[in-house]
Amino acid sequence: LHGSRQPLPPLRFECGRDDPYLTANRELHHALRNSGIAHDYVEGEGGHDWDYWRSALEGTLRFFGTALKRLKG
Repeated sequence: LHGSRQPLPPLRFECGRDDPYLTANRELHHALRNSGIAHDYVEGEGGHDWDYWRSALEGTLRFFGTALKRLKG
């Protein structure tokens, strides 16, 4: 998380509260926050499966749509 002098691209990740990777995602979120790295982290109801990913897709697309509009100016 340290060493890069280049601007970072927009970062977003999401995890279901029943996902086996929840602890790892929370640790990454805290490490990024403690390092001052801007990001969007979301937790929702669900697990590591298509039902959860389908429900998360709209928020993810909106996040990156907004990020692309900002880059265009």
